[in-house]
Amino acid sequence: MDDGARRLPMFPLSTVLLPGEVIPLHVFEPRYRELTEDCLAGDGNFGVVLIARGSEVGGGDQRHEVGTIAHIEDSTRFDDGRFGLLARGTERLRVRAWLPDSPYPVASVETAVTSGTPLASAVADTERVIRRLRAFYSELGGAPRSPRSWCSP
Repeated sequence: MDDGARRLPMFPLSTVLLPGEVIPLHVFEPRYRELTEDCLAGDGNFGVVLIARGSEVGGGDQRHEVGTIAHIEDSTRFDDGRFGLLARGTERLRVRAWLPDSPYPVASVETAVTSGTPLASAVADTERVIRRLRAFYSELGGAPRSPRSWCSP
């Protein structure tokens, strides 16, 4: 993968992570526990993409090919092996190819999503819509809980 792509562990979710945002994760599936352990032993980075169809649990999902690289900022390992994570989105990614699960999803990704491309324009539009939806949700009194509170047992 010397053409600008790199191999990255992937965490498909039913939510969007944007660069600069923090996401709390409750890691309970064995394959994602292993992903977490590998990330903590390495550089702490993994990819997050939105699930297009299917479920977060159990696999067999269909995934979008645009996402965000996430970096683990804080982690708690519980006695039963689960993890509570706080991860921050760092930069956009594009999946070039999904590789065989080993045991968690892995992809060949590139991070060169430059402005002016149709992909960058679509991502920027999506970011604006999500920010407007979050502001509207907050105005309705639905202020989300603090991400740090999600990491406690």
